[in-house]
Amino acid sequence: MSFLRLNRELSAKEREVEHLLTDLQKTKAEAEEEKKAREAEAEELKRKGEEAERRAAEAEERLRRQSDYEAVKRDLAIMRSVEFPGEDGEQQEEGDEVRGKNIIKK
Repeated sequence: MSFLRLNRELSAKEREVEHLLTDLQKTKAEAEEEKKAREAEAEELKRKGEEAERRAAEAEERLRRQSDYEAVKRDLAIMRSVEFPGEDGEQQEEGDEVRGKNIIKK
């Protein structure tokens, strides 16, 4: 009888090992899928980061190109006051476009 009992225990252990191996394979497959998902997510975040850096660089470049705006505005006001000394602000605003063209021509 002990042989039959040992044979049943051995069969039970073999089924348990098969079940554990199946679980292990399933867990490995899930881990691989999770790894791929995380890699894709990391790649997407990297792409977004690079895009944000590119946009920031473009914005900095635009800002750098426009940094002299106040100086140009001040210089233009000085040139207007020298070129057209008697005009007040309202008249000056109305003729800005025409005067700007005249200044450029000179």
